[in-house]
Amino acid sequence: MKNKKNTGFSLLELLACISIISVISSLLFSALQSSREKGYQAKCINNQHNLIQAVILFALDEEHLPTSIACLANDGYLDGRSTRSQQGYAYADSTVLSPYYNSVFELTKCPKVHGTIMDDPPVYSYGMSEQLTGISYHLIKNPSKLVVIADSDTPFISSIDQVAPRHKLGAIGAYADGHVEWVKDGEFTIPENEPNAVTEIFEIIEGSVIVSTASSTTVIPLAAQYAQSSSSWYDVYITMEVTTPDGETTSSYEVMSSETDGLNGGMTQEELMEFMWESPEFESESSINIISTAKYWTKKWKKVNGRWRKVWVQKTKRSWNTNDDVDSQVWVLKDGDPVPEVPGLNGQISVAEAVSGYVERAEDGNDYVSLAENEVIYFFEIGQTNPYYSNGAPNPGYDCNDLVVLMTIDTYENVE
Repeated sequence: MKNKKNTGFSLLELLACISIISVISSLLFSALQSSREKGYQAKCINNQHNLIQAVILFALDEEHLPTSIACLANDGYLDGRSTRSQQGYAYADSTVLSPYYNSVFELTKCPKVHGTIMDDPPVYSYGMSEQLTGISYHLIKNPSKLVVIADSDTPFISSIDQVAPRHKLGAIGAYADGHVEWVKDGEFTIPENEPNAVTEIFEIIEGSVIVSTASSTTVIPLAAQYAQSSSSWYDVYITMEVTTPDGETTSSYEVMSSETDGLNGGMTQEELMEFMWESPEFESESSINIISTAKYWTKKWKKVNGRWRKVWVQKTKRSWNTNDDVDSQVWVLKDGDPVPEVPGLNGQISVAEAVSGYVERAEDGNDYVSLAENEVIYFFEIGQTNPYYSNGAPNPGYDCNDLVVLMTIDTYENVE
């Protein structure tokens, strides 16, 4: 008999083949998954690299970090609409090209997130460290260790729990020095864990500006218009009073010499700028007050060379210190404060006109003071003494714009 040759596979052979194919498939699938994840991670790193570069460019131009990712839309850093809206970056427009980067829409979307900031409600991919918004870039300590932007499901990151570990049990973070890296979940360094990471330049306490570091100041008069009548003016002088942290030593600096005519409402803005004054350096925690004094000239009998003659002398009309009756005679305003709605009387310009170069209109239609974080504006009402009459009726002569001064605080201490 002829033996019949079997050309098929045995069950054992089939099982062995299936096992081999399964092993190879699992290896290939794992490699593909790893490759895909690396692609996602590379894309996310590239997005955040572009975003942090825009943040740094913004900080160098505007002298402070943006208050949200939306602020990068201004002046072409990124494209969007609102700088004041906390949710503004949800409205970024992907149809307009930025001079720095091509597509805003792509830069604000992590490839592992389903949904976009254009959805209603918006789906966020990246958040900005909340405690870093709007602060001066040079005040950040250890910038190579401080996260500015990171993977997050919220537009602002106020705690480490809000960082989203989307990439292999970790997240991508963009640091203040401009580098971007993957960080294991829970190992980010944000201001929540480093309370001294950011130092405020100054704080305002009862009208006094308290500097946080060794600083000098630059004083710029914006308006001085205390009127004797609609066509004549008192001379207004500015004195800076500085108290050291021990509270005992007080120094006064005349921003302008009292031997000359002071500021007055007949001056142009260019003439006022000529009185710009820079102080010496003050130590940390010093208290700075501004004193405004209005003087007038009058003739007085005086003995000169043995003979009595009438000579011109200067007398003080009124003087106010920033410690005096804050929010009544003196207003001290910083960035984000509402612009006082007071008119100009007897030929004066209004407060809004006096600070027109430092005003920004918000989405709510109201005007707000727009300053850098190292700037403060003083408003003095020298003439009238009370915004209300004794019967409680508003005093129409009270306008708090007899003197308007801008002070810039320049820090000297280097950050770590």
